[in-house]
Amino acid sequence: MCQSGAYSVAIALAEGAFEIGAVFTRNGVTGEPTATIDVTIDRSVLAPQIDAVVRGASEIEVAGSAAESAAQISVSGNGAAFCEAIADGSGAWSCSAEAQSDGVLELRAVQTDVAGNVSEPSQAQSVGIGSGIFADGFED
Repeated sequence: MCQSGAYSVAIALAEGAFEIGAVFTRNGVTGEPTATIDVTIDRSVLAPQIDAVVRGASEIEVAGSAAESAAQISVSGNGAAFCEAIADGSGAWSCSAEAQSDGVLELRAVQTDVAGNVSEPSQAQSVGIGSGIFADGFED
């Protein structure tokens, strides 16, 4: 036994949930197992999904899914910050912002999970602004 009563061990764990405990054995005598702790290893996050883009009179609402609960969703429009949201417990999210200029706005979403992992951008979704041109599959 070390004099401080503290021990350390290094183990490699894959991503996932684990229950970790310890048992001390010295000179053939085994002690009682410690209480266990739950540990989650999280090193990655998938891209969120943009499900709908709705153009209102002055704002564009972006709604999506496939995010981790409580993840921060950052939506960019043509490469610039557009709007942000926090995903709910089911992974759904939505945000809106004012459309700044006429033309086609290409929207992409990125999520940052509670562990700080940042996803790749989602597939782009486009919406026409001002000129009456709209991308297929989205509401006016």
